[in-house]
Amino acid sequence: MAEDFAALTNALETEPRYNADVVAGSNSIVTALLNETETGQTIILDVSRATALKAFQDEIRALTEQQLSRLRLLMEDPDGVVHTSDPDLRAELVDIFGGASNPAIVRLIAAAQRDRTYGEAFGYSTVSLDTVRKAVRLIAKSFIVSTGQV
Repeated sequence: MAEDFAALTNALETEPRYNADVVAGSNSIVTALLNETETGQTIILDVSRATALKAFQDEIRALTEQQLSRLRLLMEDPDGVVHTSDPDLRAELVDIFGGASNPAIVRLIAAAQRDRTYGEAFGYSTVSLDTVRKAVRLIAKSFIVSTGQV
């Protein structure tokens, strides 16, 4: 997911949880809020080839030669990474293993999944104070803009 600065700015302008901090000009507080874990929201990361193979365990033995060939193509990466963050790749894996409820897929998703931060909703792995300052400068209700402290 690419960084979406416009969506981040819009959230800072419209989302009530940021309102007091943006109005007060406390950008470091906003940055901390954006880097907090968002309860109930998850993100799926890429995993190493070894992690994926461990997740597949015995289920890999039940695959046909054609399924194995497709699996090899999906796992070919010079850095040894399986790009499970890509929804299309996950859909292919689900198809290869015959459904999302297959134990191999369940283990793979469990290994790749973690709680998401608020900032990751906008494509940022970590939202920097500089990014928040740039966004806040565009928000009319911002303390920085209203006091001319740009």
